[in-house]
Amino acid sequence: MDNLCNCTKNQQATGKKRSFWRFLLIYTAVFLGVAIVGLTLFWCYIDAYEDSRTKRTIETYIEDLTPQYIYEHCGDVLNSIDPKLQSAEERDRALLDFLDGNITYARKASECTDERIVYVLRRSGKIIGKVELEPQGQKRFGFTPWKIARDSFDLSCLLGDAATVTVDSTMQVYAGDVLLDESYVTQTVKYAALEDYYDLYSLPCKLTYSAGPIFGQLQLRITDADGNPVDLSQESDSGHCLNNCSPQVHQELDSYIRDFIDRYTRYLTSRLDNRQENYSNLSPLLLRGSDLYTRVNKAFDGLQYGQSKSDTITDFVTHSLVMLEDGKYLCDVTYEVDTLGRDGSLHHSVNNAYIFLVRTDSGLKAERLVSY
Repeated sequence: MDNLCNCTKNQQATGKKRSFWRFLLIYTAVFLGVAIVGLTLFWCYIDAYEDSRTKRTIETYIEDLTPQYIYEHCGDVLNSIDPKLQSAEERDRALLDFLDGNITYARKASECTDERIVYVLRRSGKIIGKVELEPQGQKRFGFTPWKIARDSFDLSCLLGDAATVTVDSTMQVYAGDVLLDESYVTQTVKYAALEDYYDLYSLPCKLTYSAGPIFGQLQLRITDADGNPVDLSQESDSGHCLNNCSPQVHQELDSYIRDFIDRYTRYLTSRLDNRQENYSNLSPLLLRGSDLYTRVNKAFDGLQYGQSKSDTITDFVTHSLVMLEDGKYLCDVTYEVDTLGRDGSLHHSVNNAYIFLVRTDSGLKAERLVSY
């Protein structure tokens, strides 16, 4: 009887244990199911929230952005590079090296709307592109997801300024190692001091060269006709014209012009206090009826009031001798004069002049002198 009771109790205990474990299993399964559903919903919520954050969208875009992609989508800027000045290989290397670095972004509030978010892309502080975001599909959990709608790139900010220089027509202009030809000449410029004489003579002009742009800064190098470097900062405002005379004519003109300047200086300063003698020395070198001949004669009477005791030409430089047309020449010279005043004071002057000569049956004659 006792054994029967014990058996019954054991069976009851075993049944209770089975019910407990069954209940626990069901409870656990339900809990896990609810947890999984809850976590899934929470994950979807977080994912929807993250998708609604435009910062995440743009950062993901930038992580995947490559220099090659920008290069392939940068538009016509590549075609603006002069292949003579920068080869395709040099251009591409300079561009890709620049883009191979940290690219930052910034929201452009002035272009943003409820349906459009705009970011500008920068590299080394320069704006190189723009990215637009737009809503993607329906809202989830009240959040609006965003996607990349379009992007565009403008690398013109990487182009250096076009280099421009105005030089004498005999000078050579280089961009790097490339000698610029006449196709780079954008303007002819008259010499300022000769402005009033272009209608009277076939005079030379300066040339303005313009080259570029390229990726990076373009440096121009100037040389004279013999290949010697020229520092334009040391040139006068007028500059010096070309030399186009033969060696024989050059020697003839140079000798003449030195003699002329000496006599002209003596005359203007009444050197030796002898106006008539100085005039007689100068007048054979003048073209009768010319502008210079008239000026010299008009000055004759006033020379008696000259205040100098003596004048000495201390330096003389012939910059250029230009053959014009019909036996006419243009001489560009600089001469320095020490003047001793009647009071014993010494004055030094530097004089720049263009002198127009004409060849006559009786030899070379001066018809105009223009100081500059």
